[in-house]
Amino acid sequence: MSRVPLLRSLVVIALAFALSGVLQAQSSPARTSPPYIMIKIDDLVANHGKVHPLWHKVVDYLKGRNLKCGIGIICNSLETDSPEYFQWIKEQHEGGLVEFWNHGFDHKGWEEAGKKMFEFKGPSYEQQKQHLLRCNELARQKLGFKLSAFGAGFNATDENTVKALAEDPDTMIWLYGDPKHSAGKVVLERVFNVNIENPTFLPDVEKFKQGYAKNPTKDYFVIQGHPTHWNDERWAQFTQIIDFLVQEHAVFTTPSEYVKLKKLVK
Repeated sequence: MSRVPLLRSLVVIALAFALSGVLQAQSSPARTSPPYIMIKIDDLVANHGKVHPLWHKVVDYLKGRNLKCGIGIICNSLETDSPEYFQWIKEQHEGGLVEFWNHGFDHKGWEEAGKKMFEFKGPSYEQQKQHLLRCNELARQKLGFKLSAFGAGFNATDENTVKALAEDPDTMIWLYGDPKHSAGKVVLERVFNVNIENPTFLPDVEKFKQGYAKNPTKDYFVIQGHPTHWNDERWAQFTQIIDFLVQEHAVFTTPSEYVKLKKLVK
């Protein structure tokens, strides 16, 4: 093939791809109202009795933009003698922009007899219930407030979790729970292709936008992240996701506020 026909062919192919993208964008239904956004930030623990600098960074950034979020506490960190850590949590709680939630007692994962085990997937009902109750016992003792929302480590749960949660009067909301087996809680579901990190630990603004465009009727998104795993490049991707959502006029809220607003309490 001569050079000119080859160039013409390449131009035709490029135009076809461009037209396909335009048609696909035009065929996607437009969002009729802004979504509610609940930022689910995982794995808060004490760092030598203090708060890790990356936690300061993400919370200060969101506060600077007057945006709300939810932070999951790994509750065995509340057993430590960490007054500076406790005071920081109290200050964020009192400020009204952060809701702290129960991210389990130890967030452990291990292998037992060749089977993968997690804090809330595999252990007995008695052990799981003990962990749930211990978390709010510590929260009341060290922080002065209870944790109304729960999200399991690794988002891994089983039928014993459902039974234990059903008997836990403190937990009202189950983040990324199973709506078919809700334990009488308000389940705030996960949309896998609309998340800060895709895959885990790797924020990706382009993947976020693609997933967002495919869910134009979803009223809310609970978007998960782990800021202590973010380097500068990952941080930049996270802030671009926030910029995009602000441009979309998204309403940033906390799990408890969303449930109250929508009158979802059971």
